[in-house]
Amino acid sequence: MRRLSLIILLCLIAITTVEAQLLYKISGNGLEKPSYIFGTYHFASEKFVDEVPGLRDVLESVEQVCGEVASNFDQQAMMKRMLMPDGLTYNQLLDAEHYEKLNAKLRMFLGADLTSAYVGKNLGSLNPATMSLMLQMLEPADVPNADLKTPLDPYFDKYAKLMGMPSLFLETQELQLEVFFGASIEEQVAELVWWLDNYQNSSLLVQEMVQAYMAQDIKQATKCFDSQLKSGMYSKKWQERAIDQRNKNWVELMPSIMADKSTLFYVGLAHLDYGKNSLFRLLRKAGYTVTPLL
Repeated sequence: MRRLSLIILLCLIAITTVEAQLLYKISGNGLEKPSYIFGTYHFASEKFVDEVPGLRDVLESVEQVCGEVASNFDQQAMMKRMLMPDGLTYNQLLDAEHYEKLNAKLRMFLGADLTSAYVGKNLGSLNPATMSLMLQMLEPADVPNADLKTPLDPYFDKYAKLMGMPSLFLETQELQLEVFFGASIEEQVAELVWWLDNYQNSSLLVQEMVQAYMAQDIKQATKCFDSQLKSGMYSKKWQERAIDQRNKNWVELMPSIMADKSTLFYVGLAHLDYGKNSLFRLLRKAGYTVTPLL
């Protein structure tokens, strides 16, 4: 009886370990040396590196690192993507109810709204995608455990440069700007309207996902991301553009990167194991073995 209880306990520990997993090994399909993939939360602190079992050891063993995109964006190119199309204003794009909701949020955060000459000129020139992002960044509950001074993702690039290792990226800045700011103005308005109507629920959904991430529970974090999509926080077009298509693009690039050197890939957690076009599924379909690094 005691032996049976011990076996059950060990099984439960094993199951918990697999669920609480952010770091995976990629092997097989002719790879001479394994590579690894780590799911990030872009606003987490770089200190989180030492809270993930095995991540420091992997970082010290690989020959190069590879992230989504370099963090030092071309400011001029980014500003072009963030601006409102010529001639459009928020009182044209939004109905009276949502225009007032937007102004109320701006007054809450900044003490002034779009009717102010200064705010109207500067923030009124931002397109709805940028406005949505700015408001979410200003909403404290939307980025719990955030560390905008020393965020997690750029740490890997800094470490690689310090150690004299190659530091690669899976996409260009222009491509990522297209992902986040390239939606039609109609899509951008719909996202902003959803956030203005649901910001409290949005905060709770994000909080739940971040808590699951900090607990290193990929299964629960993926469930939370699915809840975000089902809530209408993101459109189907956004999912196809920001998750599915990028995963397909990355899996085309990863084989040649891994064949050259043992690599630690670090990408947003939502890319790993969500949906039929997840990185895990696409890598396995391509013949690789993806296993949690226990």
